[in-house]
Amino acid sequence: MPSKKVRGRSVAIRWLLLGTNLLALTLPLGVVIGLRIYDTYLLRQTERQLIAQSVLIGELWRNAMVEEGLLFPGKELRPQGTEHKAFVPIEPRIGMSSQVWPPQPQPTRCTTASNPRFLAVAQRVVPTLKRSQIFTLSAVRLLDPNGCVVGTTRSEEGYFLGELPEVSEAKRGKYRAVVRQRISDQKILPWEDIRRRGRYRVFCALPIYSGGQVFGIVRLSRTSLSASRSLWLNRRGLVISATLSLVAVLLITLLFAQAITRPLSRLRKEAEAIVAGRQSVPLKDHAWSPTEFQLLSDSLTAMTQKLQERATYIADYAADLTHELKAPITAIRGAAELLMDTPQMADSRRTRFLNNIHTDVLRMDELVNRLLQLARLENQRIQDVVVAVEVVPFFSELLSSYAPRIQLCLNDPPDLIELDPLHLTSVVTNLVENALEKPSKEAVQVKLAQEDGRLRCTVIDRGPPIPEAHQNSIFERFFTTKKDEGGTGLGLTLTKAIVDHYGGKIWFETDENQTSFTVVV
Repeated sequence: MPSKKVRGRSVAIRWLLLGTNLLALTLPLGVVIGLRIYDTYLLRQTERQLIAQSVLIGELWRNAMVEEGLLFPGKELRPQGTEHKAFVPIEPRIGMSSQVWPPQPQPTRCTTASNPRFLAVAQRVVPTLKRSQIFTLSAVRLLDPNGCVVGTTRSEEGYFLGELPEVSEAKRGKYRAVVRQRISDQKILPWEDIRRRGRYRVFCALPIYSGGQVFGIVRLSRTSLSASRSLWLNRRGLVISATLSLVAVLLITLLFAQAITRPLSRLRKEAEAIVAGRQSVPLKDHAWSPTEFQLLSDSLTAMTQKLQERATYIADYAADLTHELKAPITAIRGAAELLMDTPQMADSRRTRFLNNIHTDVLRMDELVNRLLQLARLENQRIQDVVVAVEVVPFFSELLSSYAPRIQLCLNDPPDLIELDPLHLTSVVTNLVENALEKPSKEAVQVKLAQEDGRLRCTVIDRGPPIPEAHQNSIFERFFTTKKDEGGTGLGLTLTKAIVDHYGGKIWFETDENQTSFTVVV
């Protein structure tokens, strides 16, 4: 039978197909998620740049305030609660779950005028900020502690931005960044233009400290690169990566195809070898051979062996049947020819020849019937009539016809056994009649007992022992020492076949005192 054990590294076809289909299904989703992750990465990169620029602009503004005497040099520059730290890095806050805000609303005018000197210092650094915007593309707004714009690279000076979420957070001394949808009235620029940007604009507000207090806010904004724009800029590397990926996909496809086509080719050759009558070569285990092909090869090998066994069995069966039927057929033919050639034959002689023909016909009929029954048993092509047999009543009735030559001994046998009663009758009858054929003055004993819930039946005779030369052949087909007396040599062979059919056991023991045959069914 083919092994049902899955090979160590074999891969089932269903898993190969499932993996391929899942890859095909998840590829679009993976592309969308990948672009979303890449968009977030670009937004965070933009935020990092804005943080670095905000810190530099804040220090430039602080130095200008110190020069004007509005701040004192050497004052603590850190937020409260961070004095003991050597460094206070500002990490990006934008992530996958960050909210995308609508475009910035139109600001209103400040109701409270800023300090003129504070406003003048801010105006001093604005020209530098406007020149740097040419290269950084970052819009800068300097706000006073209330959120009013005191310096800008745009046209929002004197407007109030304190209600914006990032500015409100900065007024409380905390850094904040937000992402807003971008609105642009510019025409669509070429892919290679550095000014071509994406759909989102990053706004960050950084509080500037002096003496632990916020004296101003630096608010920067910049449109982030889109994922498509970034991919376009890196198109050469992407082409190389895509080419390598295509090669990898082709190699994987060829590997999977080879894993399927190679076993199929081997199976085809194996089938052709069977058709041609040659010895087939079983499919070898391979790390990537699908499990189904391995099991199919095992099944094909088992089927081939079974067919070969049956072919051998049929050949042996035909040879044995021919050999066993040849003698009675020859005898019948000779007797018939004598009867035909001698019409004036004496009645006594004619009767003797007719009796010989009748005896040979009966022997042939019994021989054929037993061979057919044996063939069905050995090839498991019989339909068992399994019933619950009451052991003691069954044996008592069966052995009653042999009384008083049979002695039934009971040693706590099972009450019931399930099998075909005709099979049990054949087994017991064959053993008992073989025992009765031996010359002995003592009765044959039939002992019934129980073994592991099954029936154990032992038939004991006190006749001559089985010769040692015959012991190895006693269960072989057509082996008999009484062929002249009509023996077929199939009784013990048929008995063993029936016992084997029910998964039982049969054995014999012989010595000078007795011979016993034991069956467990």
